[in-house]
Amino acid sequence: MINFILFLVAYILAFVLFPLGFIYALLTFRVSKSKYLFNLAFAIDKLGNAVLGVVMNDVLKKKGGLSFGNFDQTISYCLGRNKQLNTLTMLGSGVANILDFVDKDHCIKAVESYNKRNGIFVPLNDELEQDESR
Repeated sequence: MINFILFLVAYILAFVLFPLGFIYALLTFRVSKSKYLFNLAFAIDKLGNAVLGVVMNDVLKKKGGLSFGNFDQTISYCLGRNKQLNTLTMLGSGVANILDFVDKDHCIKAVESYNKRNGIFVPLNDELEQDESR
């Protein structure tokens, strides 16, 4: 019950305060608009993954692969990782392709960025082949 109450309070505060904060930030010129908008897009992407994870698991990915819904990961990261694992449905591939059209290799760049932020080393295919031949 406490989690539901906390959710309601957070939702109401966000509904009221987010628009005010957004307008204030844009009008005061105290922040880089580009960086500010990127940060907002990044936060919305993570929130979207948390909110829509169950739905996206059912319609954007096949069995296996990386599940959507982790609040620490973006939708773009999950799409990119599942693209690498070949576990996207046709609709999932379509969404990834749209993002990649808007921003070249967006989903793969999201995977690389996530891995870099979290200290995850993923060898490239040619590095794997070299290690296996030794």
